[in-house]
Amino acid sequence: RLRQHKAAVRDFSTAIALKPKFELALRDRASAHAGLKRFAAAEKDLTALLKLNPGYWDGYYERGNMRAYQGKFRPAIADFSVVIKKRPKSLMPRVARGMGYSAVRQYDRALADLDVAVKLAPTNKGVLNVRKRILQERAAHKKTKTQ
Repeated sequence: RLRQHKAAVRDFSTAIALKPKFELALRDRASAHAGLKRFAAAEKDLTALLKLNPGYWDGYYERGNMRAYQGKFRPAIADFSVVIKKRPKSLMPRVARGMGYSAVRQYDRALADLDVAVKLAPTNKGVLNVRKRILQERAAHKKTKTQ
């Protein structure tokens, strides 16, 4: 699998060199970089893609994920917010933004996102587990603040 991702990066790099505004190649090379855990390179490709096509909402979601993997939670939250504004009933950007808020200890905002996510998918165990974890983090954070 690693070999496939490396070959994909090489092939998409060749395509981009021939046609620098090749959106699909930028998207797919970003995906290959992500598969190699090269999150900064994936973020760079997604940023280039979004400059070419700012209406590509999935690109904001993917770039938000790459930023979150690098610990860049505030820029990730901003990317997820763009998607949520355009697609308010989209589940995964809502969950991802909630997790980002939790990472920066904005638990009320995190839980507000997760509450909406639960309404969108009330039987989704993953969403319910993330919400439960954030509730536990908030309680632990409050406990340490009072000690």
